[in-house]
Amino acid sequence: MNAIRYIFTNPLGWAIVFVHWIVIAFAYLGDRPSDSFGVHAGATDLMFYLALLDSPSLLLSTFLTNLFNRSTTIALPWLIPLVTLITLQWLLVGAGISKLYCGFRQEVPVDGCNGPKLL
Repeated sequence: MNAIRYIFTNPLGWAIVFVHWIVIAFAYLGDRPSDSFGVHAGATDLMFYLALLDSPSLLLSTFLTNLFNRSTTIALPWLIPLVTLITLQWLLVGAGISKLYCGFRQEVPVDGCNGPKLL
């Protein structure tokens, strides 16, 4: 129970989630496609990289959609689990980064006199 509370109350995770959704809003509302050759002609480079970063959640959502529906598209009712999975993915990433940082912070002394000697 403490792990779930840590994941959902981690400020770094929520900051990553908010920045991610702001970038998605910019990608769909403000970014213009470039004149480059690619797999998807209407997609921008930013959309490609967002899809690459969100691929674990996209694959899991597609798998769950295919369990209940044989169509390959994610329709409007399946958008809610997709948004939830993407948000959960970034909350887990933020909690993992925060946990690694806290572990590193405990190993390295913080006082200036007894810090690690580099040379």
